[in-house]
Amino acid sequence: MSVLERAREIQPDLVRLRRSLHREPELGLQLPRTQEKVLAALDGLPLDITLGRDLTSVTAVLRGGLPGGAVLLRGDMDALPVAERTGLDYASEVAGSMHELGKHRSTEVMVTFQPAFLTRFAKANQNHRRAGDAAFGGTEWHAVFDQPSNEKFTFLRDQYRESLRRAGFTHTLFFEMVDEGNHVLYLIFGTRHERGLEKMKEAMWSVDRDHGVRYRDPKDTEQQQLALELEPHTGPLRRILLEHIAAAPKGLTVAELKTFTLLETVYKPSQVTKLITDMRDAKAVTTTPRRVTAETVVVPYVAPPQPSNQADHLTLF
Repeated sequence: MSVLERAREIQPDLVRLRRSLHREPELGLQLPRTQEKVLAALDGLPLDITLGRDLTSVTAVLRGGLPGGAVLLRGDMDALPVAERTGLDYASEVAGSMHELGKHRSTEVMVTFQPAFLTRFAKANQNHRRAGDAAFGGTEWHAVFDQPSNEKFTFLRDQYRESLRRAGFTHTLFFEMVDEGNHVLYLIFGTRHERGLEKMKEAMWSVDRDHGVRYRDPKDTEQQQLALELEPHTGPLRRILLEHIAAAPKGLTVAELKTFTLLETVYKPSQVTKLITDMRDAKAVTTTPRRVTAETVVVPYVAPPQPSNQADHLTLF
Protein backbone atom coordinates (compact mmCIF):
# COMPACT_ATOMS: atom_id res chain seq x y z
CA MET A 1 0.00 0.00 0.00
CA SER A 2 1.40 3.39 -1.00
CA VAL A 3 1.68 6.32 1.41
CA LEU A 4 -1.11 8.11 -0.47
CA GLU A 5 -3.40 5.07 -0.25
CA ARG A 6 -2.67 4.74 3.45
CA ALA A 7 -3.38 8.45 3.98
CA ARG A 8 -6.74 8.11 2.26
CA GLU A 9 -7.55 5.11 4.43
CA ILE A 10 -7.01 6.97 7.70
CA GLN A 11 -8.48 10.28 6.51
CA PRO A 12 -11.96 9.66 8.02
CA ASP A 13 -10.38 8.99 11.44
CA LEU A 14 -8.34 12.20 11.21
CA VAL A 15 -11.42 14.22 10.27
CA ARG A 16 -13.32 12.79 13.26
CA LEU A 17 -10.43 13.64 15.59
CA ARG A 18 -10.15 17.20 14.27
CA ARG A 19 -13.88 17.81 14.64
CA SER A 20 -13.93 16.32 18.11
CA LEU A 21 -11.15 18.69 19.18
CA HIS A 22 -13.02 21.59 17.61
CA ARG A 23 -16.24 20.80 19.50
CA GLU A 24 -14.54 20.96 22.91
CA PRO A 25 -12.02 23.82 22.87
CA GLU A 26 -10.01 24.61 25.99
CA LEU A 27 -8.32 27.89 26.91
CA GLY A 28 -4.99 28.60 28.52
CA LEU A 29 -2.25 26.14 29.41
CA GLN A 30 -4.28 23.41 31.11
CA LEU A 31 -6.01 21.33 28.44
CA PRO A 32 -6.87 17.95 30.00
CA ARG A 33 -9.64 16.93 27.55
CA THR A 34 -7.54 17.93 24.55
CA GLN A 35 -4.53 16.03 25.87
CA GLU A 36 -6.67 12.96 26.49
CA LYS A 37 -7.95 12.95 22.90
CA VAL A 38 -4.46 13.39 21.46
CA LEU A 39 -3.08 10.54 23.55
CA ALA A 40 -5.93 8.26 22.49
CA ALA A 41 -5.20 9.02 18.85
CA LEU A 42 -1.49 8.24 19.30
CA ASP A 43 -2.07 5.04 21.25
CA GLY A 44 -0.54 2.02 19.57
CA LEU A 45 1.82 3.97 17.31
CA PRO A 46 5.62 3.39 17.54
CA LEU A 47 6.26 6.66 19.37
CA ASP A 48 8.19 7.69 22.48
CA ILE A 49 5.65 9.86 24.32
CA THR A 50 6.43 12.33 27.09
CA LEU A 51 3.89 14.45 28.95
CA GLY A 52 4.56 17.92 30.31
CA ARG A 53 5.02 18.31 34.06
CA ASP A 54 3.57 21.78 34.52
CA LEU A 55 1.55 21.90 31.30
CA THR A 56 -0.74 19.44 29.56
CA SER A 57 1.65 19.17 26.63
CA VAL A 58 2.39 16.04 24.61
CA THR A 59 5.73 15.22 22.97
CA ALA A 60 5.88 12.26 20.59
CA VAL A 61 9.17 11.12 19.04
CA LEU A 62 9.29 8.84 15.99
CA ARG A 63 12.78 7.37 15.75
CA GLY A 64 14.06 6.52 12.29
CA GLY A 65 16.27 3.59 11.41
CA LEU A 66 18.83 5.60 9.43
CA PRO A 67 21.28 8.37 10.37
CA GLY A 68 20.41 11.93 9.47
CA GLY A 69 18.71 15.05 10.67
CA ALA A 70 15.48 15.51 12.58
CA VAL A 71 12.22 17.27 11.73
CA LEU A 72 10.19 19.07 14.41
CA LEU A 73 6.47 19.68 14.00
CA ARG A 74 4.91 21.83 16.70
CA GLY A 75 1.24 22.63 17.14
CA ASP A 76 -0.67 24.73 19.67
CA MET A 77 -3.66 22.95 21.23
CA ASP A 78 -5.31 25.85 23.05
CA ALA A 79 -8.30 27.78 21.70
CA LEU A 80 -9.23 31.46 21.64
CA PRO A 81 -11.87 33.32 23.70
CA VAL A 82 -14.02 33.86 20.60
CA ALA A 83 -17.68 32.96 20.08
CA GLU A 84 -18.25 30.67 17.09
CA ARG A 85 -21.05 31.54 14.69
CA THR A 86 -20.27 29.21 11.79
CA GLY A 87 -23.34 27.00 12.17
CA LEU A 88 -21.27 23.90 11.36
CA ASP A 89 -22.44 20.59 12.78
CA TYR A 90 -19.11 20.29 14.59
CA ALA A 91 -19.08 23.87 15.91
CA SER A 92 -17.75 24.64 19.38
CA GLU A 93 -19.99 23.45 22.19
CA VAL A 94 -18.17 25.65 24.71
CA ALA A 95 -19.66 29.13 24.95
CA GLY A 96 -17.23 31.93 24.13
CA SER A 97 -14.41 29.65 23.00
CA MET A 98 -13.32 28.21 19.66
CA HIS A 99 -10.33 27.10 17.62
CA GLU A 100 -9.74 29.87 15.06
CA LEU A 101 -6.27 29.38 13.71
CA GLY A 102 -6.03 32.41 11.45
CA LYS A 103 -6.29 34.80 14.40
CA HIS A 104 -2.98 33.65 15.92
CA ARG A 105 -0.10 35.76 14.58
CA SER A 106 2.22 32.76 14.65
CA THR A 107 -0.17 30.34 12.93
CA GLU A 108 0.69 28.93 9.53
CA VAL A 109 -1.31 26.43 7.52
CA MET A 110 -0.42 24.02 4.74
CA VAL A 111 -3.18 22.28 2.78
CA THR A 112 -3.08 19.89 -0.15
CA PHE A 113 -6.00 19.08 -2.38
CA GLN A 114 -6.58 17.32 -5.66
CA PRO A 115 -8.86 19.57 -7.75
CA ALA A 116 -9.91 16.74 -10.06
CA PHE A 117 -12.00 15.21 -7.26
CA LEU A 118 -14.31 18.22 -7.02
CA THR A 119 -14.42 19.00 -10.74
CA ARG A 120 -15.32 15.38 -11.61
CA PHE A 121 -17.63 14.25 -8.84
CA ALA A 122 -19.02 17.15 -6.76
CA LYS A 123 -21.58 18.48 -9.25
CA ALA A 124 -23.62 15.26 -9.15
CA ASN A 125 -22.95 14.30 -5.53
CA GLN A 126 -24.42 16.37 -2.70
CA ASN A 127 -22.13 14.87 -0.05
CA HIS A 128 -19.06 15.81 -2.07
CA ARG A 129 -20.40 19.35 -2.49
CA ARG A 130 -20.93 19.61 1.27
CA ALA A 131 -17.35 18.48 1.83
CA GLY A 132 -16.25 21.20 -0.58
CA ASP A 133 -18.41 23.78 1.23
CA ALA A 134 -16.72 22.90 4.52
CA ALA A 135 -13.24 23.07 3.00
CA PHE A 136 -13.81 26.39 1.19
CA GLY A 137 -15.90 27.99 3.92
CA GLY A 138 -18.84 28.72 1.63
CA THR A 139 -20.48 27.88 -1.68
CA GLU A 140 -18.76 30.39 -3.98
CA TRP A 141 -16.55 27.60 -5.32
CA HIS A 142 -19.64 26.04 -6.97
CA ALA A 143 -19.02 28.46 -9.86
CA VAL A 144 -16.28 26.04 -10.94
CA PHE A 145 -18.96 23.98 -12.68
CA ASP A 146 -19.53 26.87 -15.12
CA GLN A 147 -15.84 27.44 -15.89
CA PRO A 148 -14.15 26.26 -19.12
CA SER A 149 -12.46 22.88 -18.68
CA ASN A 150 -8.95 24.33 -18.92
CA GLU A 151 -9.68 26.89 -16.17
CA LYS A 152 -11.43 24.72 -13.55
CA PHE A 153 -8.29 23.78 -11.60
CA THR A 154 -6.95 27.33 -11.39
CA PHE A 155 -10.39 28.61 -10.38
CA LEU A 156 -10.50 26.22 -7.40
CA ARG A 157 -6.94 27.08 -6.46
CA ASP A 158 -7.65 30.82 -6.42
CA GLN A 159 -10.91 30.27 -4.52
CA TYR A 160 -9.06 28.40 -1.79
CA ARG A 161 -6.38 31.07 -1.54
CA GLU A 162 -9.17 33.58 -1.02
CA SER A 163 -10.68 31.37 1.70
CA LEU A 164 -7.33 31.43 3.52
CA ARG A 165 -7.14 35.21 3.23
CA ARG A 166 -10.61 35.54 4.72
CA ALA A 167 -9.49 33.31 7.58
CA GLY A 168 -6.71 35.76 8.41
CA PHE A 169 -3.71 34.49 6.43
CA THR A 170 -2.46 37.62 4.67
CA HIS A 171 0.14 35.81 2.57
CA THR A 172 -0.62 32.69 0.58
CA LEU A 173 1.63 30.62 -1.63
CA PHE A 174 0.77 27.72 -3.89
CA PHE A 175 2.78 24.97 -5.50
CA GLU A 176 1.43 22.94 -8.39
CA MET A 177 2.78 19.43 -7.93
CA VAL A 178 2.75 16.78 -10.67
CA ASP A 179 3.39 13.11 -9.98
CA GLU A 180 4.71 10.43 -12.35
CA GLY A 181 1.16 9.81 -13.61
CA ASN A 182 0.80 13.53 -14.48
CA HIS A 183 -1.84 14.00 -11.76
CA VAL A 184 -2.07 17.56 -10.42
CA LEU A 185 -2.02 18.22 -6.68
CA TYR A 186 -2.06 21.73 -5.22
CA LEU A 187 -0.11 22.52 -2.08
CA ILE A 188 -1.29 25.82 -0.60
CA PHE A 189 0.49 27.55 2.26
CA GLY A 190 -0.86 30.41 4.35
CA THR A 191 0.99 32.69 6.77
CA ARG A 192 0.87 36.22 8.15
CA HIS A 193 4.59 36.88 7.66
CA GLU A 194 6.80 37.17 4.58
CA ARG A 195 9.51 35.39 6.57
CA GLY A 196 7.17 32.40 6.73
CA LEU A 197 7.04 32.30 2.93
CA GLU A 198 10.85 32.35 2.74
CA LYS A 199 11.17 29.45 5.18
CA MET A 200 8.46 27.50 3.37
CA LYS A 201 10.27 27.76 0.06
CA GLU A 202 13.58 26.76 1.58
CA ALA A 203 11.91 23.67 3.01
CA MET A 204 10.11 22.73 -0.22
CA TRP A 205 13.23 22.91 -2.36
CA SER A 206 15.05 20.72 0.15
CA VAL A 207 12.58 17.83 -0.10
CA ASP A 208 13.90 14.42 -1.13
CA ARG A 209 13.55 14.29 -4.92
CA ASP A 210 13.41 10.50 -5.20
CA HIS A 211 9.60 10.26 -5.12
CA GLY A 212 8.83 11.20 -8.73
CA VAL A 213 7.10 14.50 -7.86
CA ARG A 214 7.91 17.72 -9.71
CA TYR A 215 6.74 21.31 -9.36
CA ARG A 216 5.29 23.71 -11.88
CA ASP A 217 5.07 27.44 -11.39
CA PRO A 218 1.54 28.36 -12.53
CA LYS A 219 2.83 31.73 -13.78
CA ASP A 220 5.23 30.08 -16.23
CA THR A 221 3.72 30.31 -19.71
CA GLU A 222 5.58 27.16 -20.81
CA GLN A 223 4.56 25.19 -17.69
CA GLN A 224 8.01 23.63 -17.34
CA GLN A 225 8.22 20.92 -14.68
CA LEU A 226 10.91 21.46 -12.06
CA ALA A 227 12.84 18.82 -10.19
CA LEU A 228 13.13 19.09 -6.41
CA GLU A 229 16.64 20.36 -5.76
CA LEU A 230 18.38 23.02 -3.69
CA GLU A 231 19.20 25.14 -6.77
CA PRO A 232 16.34 24.58 -9.22
CA HIS A 233 16.41 25.50 -12.90
CA THR A 234 15.55 29.20 -13.18
CA GLY A 235 14.36 29.23 -16.80
CA PRO A 236 10.70 29.61 -15.74
CA LEU A 237 11.57 32.43 -13.32
CA ARG A 238 13.42 34.22 -16.13
CA ARG A 239 10.29 34.12 -18.30
CA ILE A 240 8.06 35.21 -15.42
CA LEU A 241 10.27 38.18 -14.51
CA LEU A 242 10.64 39.32 -18.12
CA GLU A 243 6.85 39.39 -18.48
CA HIS A 244 6.48 41.24 -15.16
CA ILE A 245 9.15 43.81 -16.08
CA ALA A 246 7.63 44.39 -19.51
CA ALA A 247 4.29 45.25 -17.86
CA ALA A 248 5.89 48.07 -15.80
CA PRO A 249 6.35 51.21 -17.98
CA LYS A 250 9.00 52.72 -15.68
CA GLY A 251 10.70 49.44 -14.82
CA LEU A 252 11.05 47.76 -11.44
CA THR A 253 13.76 47.73 -8.80
CA VAL A 254 15.52 44.53 -7.88
CA ALA A 255 13.96 44.82 -4.42
CA GLU A 256 10.49 44.92 -6.02
CA LEU A 257 11.34 41.91 -8.17
CA LYS A 258 12.49 40.01 -5.08
CA THR A 259 9.22 40.77 -3.32
CA PHE A 260 7.25 39.67 -6.39
CA THR A 261 9.29 36.45 -6.57
CA LEU A 262 8.61 35.73 -2.91
CA LEU A 263 4.88 36.42 -2.99
CA GLU A 264 3.88 35.24 -6.46
CA THR A 265 6.20 32.43 -7.60
CA VAL A 266 7.60 29.16 -6.29
CA TYR A 267 11.14 30.59 -6.40
CA LYS A 268 13.28 32.18 -3.70
CA PRO A 269 14.22 35.91 -3.61
CA SER A 270 17.87 34.92 -3.22
CA GLN A 271 17.82 33.70 -6.83
CA VAL A 272 16.83 37.06 -8.31
CA THR A 273 20.09 39.05 -8.19
CA LYS A 274 22.17 36.50 -10.12
CA LEU A 275 19.36 35.94 -12.60
CA ILE A 276 19.01 39.69 -13.29
CA THR A 277 22.78 39.92 -13.76
CA ASP A 278 22.72 37.05 -16.25
CA MET A 279 19.75 38.61 -18.07
CA ARG A 280 21.60 41.93 -18.28
CA ASP A 281 24.71 40.27 -19.70
CA ALA A 282 22.54 38.40 -22.23
CA LYS A 283 20.95 41.73 -23.24
CA ALA A 284 17.49 40.68 -22.14
CA VAL A 285 17.19 43.60 -19.70
CA THR A 286 18.96 46.89 -18.97
CA THR A 287 19.95 47.78 -15.41
CA THR A 288 20.46 51.31 -14.05
CA PRO A 289 23.04 51.56 -12.64
CA ARG A 290 24.76 48.64 -14.30
CA ARG A 291 25.83 47.11 -10.97
CA VAL A 292 22.92 45.06 -9.61
CA THR A 293 21.82 46.07 -6.10
CA ALA A 294 18.45 46.24 -4.37
CA GLU A 295 17.89 49.80 -5.71
CA THR A 296 18.85 48.97 -9.31
CA VAL A 297 16.05 49.67 -11.79
CA VAL A 298 15.44 46.97 -14.39
CA VAL A 299 13.75 47.61 -17.75
CA PRO A 300 13.47 45.53 -20.94
CA TYR A 301 16.53 45.75 -23.16
CA VAL A 302 16.24 48.01 -26.18
CA ALA A 303 19.02 47.86 -28.73
CA PRO A 304 20.66 51.26 -29.33
CA PRO A 305 20.14 52.78 -32.79
CA GLN A 306 22.88 51.97 -35.27
CA PRO A 307 24.92 54.99 -36.40
CA SER A 308 24.18 55.90 -39.98
CA ASN A 309 26.90 55.72 -42.63
CA GLN A 310 27.12 59.08 -44.40
CA ALA A 311 28.45 57.37 -47.52
CA ASP A 312 25.08 55.66 -47.90
CA HIS A 313 23.44 59.06 -48.37
CA LEU A 314 25.81 60.40 -51.06
CA THR A 315 24.33 60.69 -54.55
CA LEU A 316 25.74 61.75 -57.86
CA PHE A 317 23.43 64.79 -58.20
